[in-house]
Amino acid sequence: MTNRRILHVVIWFLGPLAVGAVAGELGSLRAKRERGELFTNTSSLSEHERKQLELVPARVMDNAAWTLGSGEAAKTLAKFELDALDTTVGVRQARVFIRFGLVDANFDGQAAVFASACAADPNVCDNARLKQAAAEEARARLVPPGNHLPLSLIGGHPPIQGAF
Repeated sequence: MTNRRILHVVIWFLGPLAVGAVAGELGSLRAKRERGELFTNTSSLSEHERKQLELVPARVMDNAAWTLGSGEAAKTLAKFELDALDTTVGVRQARVFIRFGLVDANFDGQAAVFASACAADPNVCDNARLKQAAAEEARARLVPPGNHLPLSLIGGHPPIQGAF
């Protein structure tokens, strides 16, 4: 091999390779700069936090269905959210169970779902706290069913005159 041939190999093989590597690195730097603040903030999140961030659109739909949707839509989205939720997020699970109980027309079903809310979050186990949490969710719902407290939570029925 002559020196001239080696020079051609260097120029036509290694030259484009070096130019490609430099161009790739410059493109990478530019892309990182243009990704901006959102990419920088989300790339430092843990896997669990990224999964929670992915659920934000589903939660928005769930909240919209809860506020204005039919009872069946609220039940369907509550089931979806329960499937997507991590079992360690008891407060969120309890909230979904309470919502599901408010739109359930069956009294036995309501009792079972409210008991599940208690199991998910012990803070709603006593009747006063469960009633308060359910009242907050009922106020957020603008259409029936579920925009009022069920009879099982109201309690304290006034005495009926002449009944006894």
